[in-house]
Amino acid sequence: MTKIEGEGEFLCPSCGNMISPEDESNLNYEIIDVKTDSRGRLKELLIVCKKCGSKIRLEGFELLAKLEDLEESDEMSEEIEE
Repeated sequence: MTKIEGEGEFLCPSCGNMISPEDESNLNYEIIDVKTDSRGRLKELLIVCKKCGSKIRLEGFELLAKLEDLEESDEMSEEIEE
């Protein structure tokens, strides 16, 4: 998540409650489902806003995995060149 601008927090689309990955209190949201790919990397999260009860599906983590793969590939290429 460090490759994305901002800290990863967002407002609940229904009520405006702040949803932040830094919040470990379990007061604002709860993760109710996690889907991973065949390598065990995050694919999708389903969370529920504890203020209004809205379910929010977070997708697109595959793009982060692709970025990680590209970075690893670049690092390996640099090591081979040295």
